[in-house]
Amino acid sequence: MDDNYTTIKFTKDGIKVKTTIFNPLKKPEEREEITPYNEITNLNPLDLHVVEIIPKFSNEVLTEIELKILKKEDKQLGSKYHDLQWYKERVFEILSDKKEWKKDSIYDKLKAELNPAETIKISKNRRSRGYGMLSTALNILKKENKVENPRKGLWKLK
Repeated sequence: MDDNYTTIKFTKDGIKVKTTIFNPLKKPEEREEITPYNEITNLNPLDLHVVEIIPKFSNEVLTEIELKILKKEDKQLGSKYHDLQWYKERVFEILSDKKEWKKDSIYDKLKAELNPAETIKISKNRRSRGYGMLSTALNILKKENKVENPRKGLWKLK
């Protein structure tokens, strides 16, 4: 049985690759190698804003991990801009059924797609960051004249 394995770590100095080789006739041998980022790319993964992680498989074996990162020109905008864009797009999709929606119902529909950290209640009134982002997205869409709230607590497309 082949028990050899490799671990890869992103460190401040570069990518650390550690290989452990098991041989029944010898004690385990470990090899460690650090490749500086400047030999691979001018980007340091510890300074990146990862938007999406895409694992790729071949014959049920993980062969590659693709990281989608924030574009360099968008970096000064920060993650909140991109979060807000995502909320606006998802709210617009949900409201595209032309029905009236309660804000809580929209949030419940989004909750399944949110990062668990976004659903943790953080404010004094026990609202989550995700709920706050939803409120902001709805208000911006209203100012952009794309949605309306005909009655208190109800939202629909214009």
